[in-house]
Amino acid sequence: MATSMTGFGRGVGEASGVVLVAELRSVNHRYLEVRSHLPQPLLFLEPQLLAQIQARLQRGRVDAVVREDRRSLSLTAVHPDLDLARRHLDALRQLGDALHLTGSIDLMALAGFKGVIVGDDPSDVASSAGPALEAALAAALDDLIEMRAGEGRRLVADIAARLDAMGGIADRAGELAPAAAERARVRLEARIRELLASAGHTAAVDEARLLTEVALIAERNDVTEELVRLRAHLAAMRSLIAQEGAIGRKADFLCQELLREINTLGSKSADVAVTGLVVEMKTELERVREQVQNLE
Repeated sequence: MATSMTGFGRGVGEASGVVLVAELRSVNHRYLEVRSHLPQPLLFLEPQLLAQIQARLQRGRVDAVVREDRRSLSLTAVHPDLDLARRHLDALRQLGDALHLTGSIDLMALAGFKGVIVGDDPSDVASSAGPALEAALAAALDDLIEMRAGEGRRLVADIAARLDAMGGIADRAGELAPAAAERARVRLEARIRELLASAGHTAAVDEARLLTEVALIAERNDVTEELVRLRAHLAAMRSLIAQEGAIGRKADFLCQELLREINTLGSKSADVAVTGLVVEMKTELERVREQVQNLE
């Protein structure tokens, strides 16, 4: 079954004390576009995030937000190097004794020496954050895809109902076509008699010539081929929306072909009743196109 491009997913992943939360929001888009939002210490994991999303989604604009969970060991954890701090403290005391200087040693000044306050080894962050991100994204993608599938089922059901409605309208147009030719004959004969009367002629209308003109009009207004192609496109669309995978682009192309046949049907038929049915079909097709824009 086809899927929608609209949805939301959330997942949590943990590895070696690092707990990450991934949230994915997707909307319709012509291609797959991923916009990542990672904490500064995790920016090096962006290629992993993009590859994991691209492996499971084909279309849509996806906003991927990753953050640390409050239960996580901080990715930016820092700690003092006590041995180095003691050496700096001893050096300051020796400096004061040697130069006969007095004054207290400030904690902030001591902490400002390079290396006294240090962060975790980046390799330790990478070894735990990578698996945590992978697990969080996998869960978020499962959630997102499930929601997109549910929305896709609703879209497909609505599209199918509108395709059936268009098929019914096409059948009615086909039933009206023969009667439209007869109405064209009656209008043409009435117009010819009106013109002859206004010119002062009372001769009978040449039935053979009239039939010839009616036949030409009927040929120009024959919509049989358009109705055949229209029904074929409707059948193709029904078959397409029953398929798995990304079908949105193909469905959009079929909508264009349907619109082409409907427009031709409207331009060839001068019958008011058929023209009204063309308007009905265009209305249904416009709603189909709106739904197709959301299909992956």
